[in-house]
Amino acid sequence: MVMPNLRDNLLTQNAIIFGDESADETAQRVFAVAGLMGTEEQWDGLVKKWIIATGGKEFHAAEWETEYSNDPDRDKHKTNCRIYAELTQLVASSGLHGWGVGIDLAAYRDFFPHITQDYAYHKCFMEMADRLVGKAAQVGFSDLKFTFDHRRGEGNTGILYEWMTSQPDWGESGIFFGNEISFSSRKNPRIQIADLVARETMKGLDNIIGPKRRPMRKSLIALATTDNRLEFDYLVREYFEDMRKKLEQCIKNGEGEYFDWLQKNKMPDNINSRHRFLIWQDAEQLRHTQ
Repeated sequence: MVMPNLRDNLLTQNAIIFGDESADETAQRVFAVAGLMGTEEQWDGLVKKWIIATGGKEFHAAEWETEYSNDPDRDKHKTNCRIYAELTQLVASSGLHGWGVGIDLAAYRDFFPHITQDYAYHKCFMEMADRLVGKAAQVGFSDLKFTFDHRRGEGNTGILYEWMTSQPDWGESGIFFGNEISFSSRKNPRIQIADLVARETMKGLDNIIGPKRRPMRKSLIALATTDNRLEFDYLVREYFEDMRKKLEQCIKNGEGEYFDWLQKNKMPDNINSRHRFLIWQDAEQLRHTQ
């Protein structure tokens, strides 16, 4: 008997992707975006276990961890922490693939003080999306269906997507075109699952660069030790220092890719255009190396 090849089976299925974002309590230190990808069967199996673990309660990662932290009844906080750890293990053992990307906002502002922080969100979101598309190709999924949280508020993935797709250079990115895009709310357990991974991505970086440095969280370790199914990356000071150097080189050649890009997208030569060009260029390079 010839056993079916897993990759061949995946090629006949869509990749169902759910994404969310997270920031520190001040929204000034760390921003992170995470996306999880799997088959309908994998998601359904995880959601059933998730609902049992949460008792059907709507899960918000930050609130779940802090809701009873100052309650006189310490058992309430311990129970939430135990359930949070259980949920993390469910995600780690689900078979889902994913990427979490975090960005050091303070470092970004240091090197790009005259550029709005929206571009930092843009950069983080594109890095996560590019990595997921590359991972889908490696795993063998054929079509991608993206669903993002669409809360109101600065920086959320739904607003990010709308902002990015309105930019004239977006058509060159090729990340989402040809794939299905939709939005959902936190009432959807799949968004709640993405919220947990986004928070772990954010906390992982915040514990490194935040005001109080802490060791890696056990929950993040559980997610990261999944045979490279779930991966994490942080864009920190060294990254933006190098990006700043590239920015300064943008117009030194006089002619070249940057000016071709400006002309094609009918954009003026200014600091924002140069910065957007670097984001676009990094995305192009990432896709070509996957």
